[in-house]
Amino acid sequence: MTDINNILSLDEHKRAKTKNNMGYAHSIPSRASRAFYEHSKLTQGLFADIGAAYGFDSIKAAEYGANVLVIDKEPLHLEIFKRNLSPEIKSKIQTLNLTFPEEVNLKKNAFDGILLSRVLLFLNPPLLDLALNKVFSFLKPGGKAFIMSISPFTAGWEVIRDVYIEQKQQGQKWPGYITNIWDLLPKTKNTLPNAIQFLDEEHLQKGLKEAGFIIEESGYEPQYSSHSTKQVYAIAVKP
Repeated sequence: MTDINNILSLDEHKRAKTKNNMGYAHSIPSRASRAFYEHSKLTQGLFADIGAAYGFDSIKAAEYGANVLVIDKEPLHLEIFKRNLSPEIKSKIQTLNLTFPEEVNLKKNAFDGILLSRVLLFLNPPLLDLALNKVFSFLKPGGKAFIMSISPFTAGWEVIRDVYIEQKQQGQKWPGYITNIWDLLPKTKNTLPNAIQFLDEEHLQKGLKEAGFIIEESGYEPQYSSHSTKQVYAIAVKP
């Protein structure tokens, strides 16, 4: 069994800071990640973990029997991940050092499941549409997309919510795209890029449906039990 936690410095929330200031990799799974594991165990098929960072979720899926393509834009993340894989799952893992969605072009109608955990928040609106359309094309009929991202509904982040509400009232397709988050939330400067796409359930559902998906489950959940950050998630099926 691979325990990558032992070689990473985790904070009190069991997170490891990314090497490229793209937030944190979380070792405690979200609802979307848990569903990704369940589907891996059920099908033991071909899966992709896009924006995998240190591969916490990839390891679990492989341990449940899935073959997993692990994709991340930061080569150091993948190096750390591969260096610490157990012999039992090495044969089930492949890695790609690519930027999603622009550089990722996988075989169409091939994957049983694709995880996008804390990935969509780094995309601008046109790239969001491209990302969902690409994921739909990669999945086989009956395959599932597992998505988790950050929402604007967080205590203490009212300034973010105000911008999101204004954009929503303007009728923007993807309200919540903010290009000056460092000005609005200075504490994020050392952990996040300056442009972030916050997502709500309504528009995430709408974007998935436009890409061709059927929504199986969606909602909000706390990021961790003692924190006020609200995550949005969706599990969607390609018919």
